Amino acid sequence: MQLNTPFDPTQVAPNTGGVGQLPISSETGHVMIITSADQKPTNDNTGSYLQLNVQITEGPSSGATGVIRLNIGNSNTDAVRIAYSDLSAICYVVGWVQPLQDLSVLYNKPFRAVVGFQKGKESEGYTEVKKYFDLQGNKPGEQGKSNAAPTAAPAPAMPAPAQPAPPQATGGFPTPPQPQQQVAAPAQPQQQYAVQDVPMQPAPQQYAPQPPQMPQQPQMPQPPAPGAAPPWAQQG
Repeated sequence: MQLNTPFDPTQVAPNTGGVGQLPISSETGHVMIITSADQKPTNDNTGSYLQLNVQITEGPSSGATGVIRLNIGNSNTDAVRIAYSDLSAICYVVGWVQPLQDLSVLYNKPFRAVVGFQKGKESEGYTEVKKYFDLQGNKPGEQGKSNAAPTAAPAPAMPAPAQPAPPQATGGFPTPPQPQQQVAAPAQPQQQYAVQDVPMQPAPQQYAPQPPQMPQQPQMPQPPAPGAAPPWAQQG
């Protein structure tokens, strides 16, 4: 089936809704597919609605069928707005986010639909679709967020080296300013001087002091030996 005029789901905010005799679901919804679609006149022939024929494919109600009706040709502007919001939501959850005219592109693409009683007709057993989700449980327009690759956390910044705390003032007097540490200047190369050969001077001669000379004693004449002739007697 084709729509009379193309519909762009990206231009309409997706919503939930639709009426059909589908079984009540849990909050996670029924997994279902659209099997076909028809455009039918309203009962009073003043407008038309789009009927999507759906089938539940998983869970206890698997195989159950029903319809989702969207009042796209109603005289009530609010009804038309809601109908196109529902159609936009369906397009998002089945992955079709471009202009739509041929409804067959929506067929056999699973999605989730939360079904509850139609407001004001609980006693009559009428049900309607309350919410639409994709298979991962994302709301319309939020597809891909749950499957996005996690972003790497940035590397933690290295902490700055701790600065020593200034000494605390005592006795109510301010702490005198601390002298800043002087940075030693780089050593300057020493100037080299040529060494000239200088002749060696002889060391002064050392003399040891001599002891004083004692005057010589006059030699005394030796007495003649006993019995010897005196010197005067030896002459001649």
